[in-house]
Amino acid sequence: MEESYKKIFMLTDLLLLLTLAVGYFIMYFTGIAHGEVNVPLLLMSVFGLTSFFSKAAIYTVKGEIGRSVAMYFSSFCFLVAFFVTLVFMVIS
Repeated sequence: MEESYKKIFMLTDLLLLLTLAVGYFIMYFTGIAHGEVNVPLLLMSVFGLTSFFSKAAIYTVKGEIGRSVAMYFSSFCFLVAFFVTLVFMVIS
């Protein structure tokens, strides 16, 4: 893999991690996350979904179909985890 793609992957993951931290602090200080134990899991599933989907898009552009299919499958798993967590939050 080229060095520029590694830098892009690291930069996007760091930006997503920053977004995760800022999102959780906003939810915590506004009172949304108080008493809700599934909020960090919900945010982590969004983080994983976005991270793997962006990597899959880059692999698709590069023409590496095998890796892009694996990344799309991983992002789909995080999408399922997001909706399962959301359903558990609504039920409880």
